[in-house]
Amino acid sequence: MEISNSKQYITKEIEIEKIKCHIYYYSNTTINKVIYWIEDFTVKAPEVFKPMTSYNNYLIVGISIDDWSKSLTPWYCPRLFGKKDNDYKGEGQKTYDWLINYCIPTISKEFSNILDKNKIYRYICGYSLSALFALWVFFSDKNKNDKIFDGAGACSPSLWFIKWDEYMKERYAPEESILYMSLGDKEGFTKNETFKKMRTGMEQMIEKVKNDKNLKKYKYEENKGGHYTDCEMRIAKSFKWLIEN
Repeated sequence: MEISNSKQYITKEIEIEKIKCHIYYYSNTTINKVIYWIEDFTVKAPEVFKPMTSYNNYLIVGISIDDWSKSLTPWYCPRLFGKKDNDYKGEGQKTYDWLINYCIPTISKEFSNILDKNKIYRYICGYSLSALFALWVFFSDKNKNDKIFDGAGACSPSLWFIKWDEYMKERYAPEESILYMSLGDKEGFTKNETFKKMRTGMEQMIEKVKNDKNLKKYKYEENKGGHYTDCEMRIAKSFKWLIEN
């Protein structure tokens, strides 16, 4: 029987502790970079990303989270608009625990035959509120100490979130890590004082990471448009930068 060495792009769905995950990777390839990404309205990002790079040493794990305001927020925050029962519940720690205790171990086991035996670089990515979650995880004490994630991609993160600037005051990235952030060039230019922080918060983040000696490399990119312009392309750009750096 002949064995083909051609690389086939594979997509598959698995369920990990009741959370659906969509997996994207090339066959017949040794994987040393794994991106964990909260999908939702950027669900087509891997397909957008695929023709953007010649690299194929990656595996993307798209995580389907139903209730962002509950499961991706690091602490409680009152709802800006709408009914009070839609407040941001602050149960992000449960999702973080699920990532560490179930998701990463399951991916490591299920794909052990193609994952590099020497070193795996993990990254966490998101858009909007899930980008805030990605930054929160990346800069957490646990990640700084254990280096679960070697890098993060945060596109249009919700930096207006209450107490975010306080959280970041004494935070540093894990050693030898990388970080990608982006924002739309129309974001933050508003009369709403809260949403102005999309831009002022990003400016503060840029100053913060400029002086973070633990970061091996970082990139900030400004894209055309507002918050919901070309979301999947913006996520794809973060994939490309993380995979190629």
